[in-house]
Amino acid sequence: SESRYRHIFDSVDVSIWEEDFTPVLPMLEGIGADGPEELKRYLDRRPEVLRRALRQVRVTDVNEATVRLFGARDKQQLAESLQRLFLPETWQAFAEKLVAVATRQPLARIDTAACTLGGERRELSMTIAGPRPDGQPGRALMTIMDITEHKRLEQALREADQNKDEFLATLAHELRNPLASLRSSVDLLRGTGGAPPEGI
Repeated sequence: SESRYRHIFDSVDVSIWEEDFTPVLPMLEGIGADGPEELKRYLDRRPEVLRRALRQVRVTDVNEATVRLFGARDKQQLAESLQRLFLPETWQAFAEKLVAVATRQPLARIDTAACTLGGERRELSMTIAGPRPDGQPGRALMTIMDITEHKRLEQALREADQNKDEFLATLAHELRNPLASLRSSVDLLRGTGGAPPEGI
């Protein structure tokens, strides 16, 4: 029921957006792209089209989790500041979202990044549910999960693996050449007038 949906919408700790792409659909259809890939290439080459589309998309509602995620004072401030959330990656994701809505894809998942109103970068996972076959063609529901910490841990693991590989490579080299470091020390001592250790 509507009341149950509103309760879930307002209480879950996941960012939810209700968006209406109806005003931008004629522009996207007028491009005459032959399929989603061609439409995506067109949008990637024309950032001015993306900016115009963003001004035409209507955000009909967001929940309180969305307000918190982007550090807004309230829904109105967020709605008035949408372009401030955008990073280069966000524009790419917006293009993919336009393609998904224009080609009536039932579900699309996009990993991207955006900026809070306070200037902090957030790594995000977006899911866009397109309109039902019997619904309005321009309506879409989007959920966003903050995966910043997950991405940070992934990067830390990659760096740890790289450091491990470098250590093992250095160790293997030293084991293959056990006297190399001693010879280098001897050469250094001879060059500076020092006496080499006895027995070498």
